Amino acid sequence: MLKKMKAMKNVINQFGEIPKIKYKPGDMEAIKSYHGYRVKNSLDPFVVDDITWNDLNMDDVFKRINMGLSTSGEQYLYHQLRQPTVSEDDFNSRKGLIDAIEQDTDLRIKLHKILYKLGKNNKAKLAEVFEPGSRSASKLVLYMILSLGFVFSAVATIISLNNILALAFFAIVNSVVREVMRKKIYTDIETVNYSVSMVFAANKIRKLSSHKLDHHTNEMYKELSQLGVILRVGGVSVTSGSDVGDLFSNWLLLDLITYEIIKNKIGTHYHSIFKIHESLGKIEAALAVSSYRKSVPEHSIPRIVFESNKTPYLQGEALIHPLVKTCVSNNLMMNKSHLVTGSNASGKSTFLKTAAINAIMGQAICTVLAKTYDATAFRIYSSMALSDNLLSGESYYISEIKSLKRIVEATRSGHAIMCVIDEVLRGTNTVERIAASSEILKAIADENTLCLVATHDVELCRLLEEQYEMVHFQEDFSGDTMIFDYKMKTGEAKSRNAIKLLRILGFDEQISNAANERAMNYLSQGVWK
Repeated sequence: MLKKMKAMKNVINQFGEIPKIKYKPGDMEAIKSYHGYRVKNSLDPFVVDDITWNDLNMDDVFKRINMGLSTSGEQYLYHQLRQPTVSEDDFNSRKGLIDAIEQDTDLRIKLHKILYKLGKNNKAKLAEVFEPGSRSASKLVLYMILSLGFVFSAVATIISLNNILALAFFAIVNSVVREVMRKKIYTDIETVNYSVSMVFAANKIRKLSSHKLDHHTNEMYKELSQLGVILRVGGVSVTSGSDVGDLFSNWLLLDLITYEIIKNKIGTHYHSIFKIHESLGKIEAALAVSSYRKSVPEHSIPRIVFESNKTPYLQGEALIHPLVKTCVSNNLMMNKSHLVTGSNASGKSTFLKTAAINAIMGQAICTVLAKTYDATAFRIYSSMALSDNLLSGESYYISEIKSLKRIVEATRSGHAIMCVIDEVLRGTNTVERIAASSEILKAIADENTLCLVATHDVELCRLLEEQYEMVHFQEDFSGDTMIFDYKMKTGEAKSRNAIKLLRILGFDEQISNAANERAMNYLSQGVWK
């Protein structure tokens, strides 16, 4: 007991620190299951798709924020990050819950303790709780008959030893049935017990009688009123030892009977269990965001505009990337799509990710890593880190075309879109790349879309100057040392470093000089010589 109390105290004291959770193989798949359930059932108007999530390394962003107190909390935080809200009511609800927890330290600690005691169980398949159609009383009836058979035969044996064979029959049969069935339903027992634990945790939160919190949890309390049987019966025993109590449980099939009763109750109130799971997850997600805010040097609460008839815009002051240590901040003031040019390693890709991640975080967890952030509520997409899909036989170019096509289709939905694209159509030849890229980027840059495009193709600056504002990143040289300030500047990039790097990295000077001369000829005359 003292060890558990000490562990809880240590966890509470880690509030506001960088999480130190160790993720085992399979953990992330379990964490993603609730989100997968919602996507499968189309429960949300918009979610960040897999391409964008992976492009932006959002699993790592999730891990940086996650407190890992409970399964409900981890699963809901993951989903919340994948569902940057496009609803003003939802945004205000998320923000209000975070505010309620931040403003009441005593409430935060009590919630922290309840969720820590709820704990994690990745064996529990909460997204598969028990569908109403899977309920059946037949097994419960069978277990009751076998249990009563044992009781009656035991009483009969006390009256007359002539009935001992019947007692032995039920003792053996019941033991075998219990052993076989427990193996079959082991994972389901884990799920039932965690569902029961969620109900008890929700009831503890209700007993806190917090007016600040109740506004956000009233729906959960209504669902609790349907689950009185679970609060009275409790969970299913998972012991299988050799003490007398477990021996009688073995013969009487008490755990299997309890399991069937609770399973059927959960199946009947499937919706209630998921509402409780969701509410507990929202509370822990708000706790995690509060802790995250305290753990970063600077953050701000975004202003998000949900007016559908307003021209989309984004104004971010001193934006930084949440995963880059000592990240250089940049301002981003967009009323028009931007074409970002610049030399290799100058910071273009990081800048694109910084903008997109902050847009997601702003709408998902009401928090941005910026001095100020004021923007439209976007649906956010990216096309950045593609690779050949060897399993399906797709080339890089085909994968890239499909990735861009989904963005073009999104821009035609009538919703405000923000997208970031790194090196358009890099998987094909120069002439076709520039021709196709310019037309695709024109199609994307419509009145409902803000697009950040990083490119090395300077020809696009001429072709897209009406649709895109030009910005760039630039390097300086000190002798043979290249220096980057990672600050975005207006206009297109004028410097190039690819050929100079040949000499710096040890290529023969004749090669680098000839390459430079050929490039200058092309830039001045428009033809290769």
